[in-house]
Amino acid sequence: GATGCWSQGEPDSPPRLNPARRVHIGMTAANGGSVHSPEINRLIPPPRGSSNRIILPPLFRRIASSAPFPYDGKRSSPFPGKEQRMKATDILKSDHQTILDLLNRLKALKQRNAILLQRIYDNLKVHKECETRIFYPALDGIEHDEVQTSIEEHQEIDDVLEELMAIRIQKGMAVFMEVLDTLDQKVRAHFQEEEERLLPAAEEGIAEKLDDLGAQIEQLKIDLRTSQYGMAA
Repeated sequence: GATGCWSQGEPDSPPRLNPARRVHIGMTAANGGSVHSPEINRLIPPPRGSSNRIILPPLFRRIASSAPFPYDGKRSSPFPGKEQRMKATDILKSDHQTILDLLNRLKALKQRNAILLQRIYDNLKVHKECETRIFYPALDGIEHDEVQTSIEEHQEIDDVLEELMAIRIQKGMAVFMEVLDTLDQKVRAHFQEEEERLLPAAEEGIAEKLDDLGAQIEQLKIDLRTSQYGMAA
């Protein structure tokens, strides 16, 4: 009620201390006194066998007037949005753009850059694992031929990628740029085909699974990037 110590806020928020009682409790605690309050005792229960009067510790004296109940896991999450998920198709599109941006940066340099090259390698490897382990199996039942084609394209990309990584400066930049152009063409063709066929097919055929698949992909990325690939996005 209006005379109580705690007032109820929004439906999902913890109760707050009634301002009328806040001053009394704060003044009593600041003076080092004791507080006879069942509301405060709900936060710090008195020892068994003792009276219902408790002595507030120094820190609690300062915060008693505004301390909410601890989060008990039964109310809404204190971190809004954390439970939101990206759909698998959105994650894969984002991966495509990240990889293409990296390829564009490396091509613009017109020289071998070990850091960019490693990032391209890592991102392509992780992207392939996410698709072949999670996305393609979920889509295989409705787009079997397209899935098989995409798997073959990934293998071709892998072969060119390994060739690019093996090129040493001694062979000259002309060879490096030629293989880089080949990789760029294969990657772009693969991404375009996926975004025109496979991703729309997934949006239509397995729409109800895309959030869960997205969560699986995000977890696999974490696992891969902290294990054999050791990469940074």
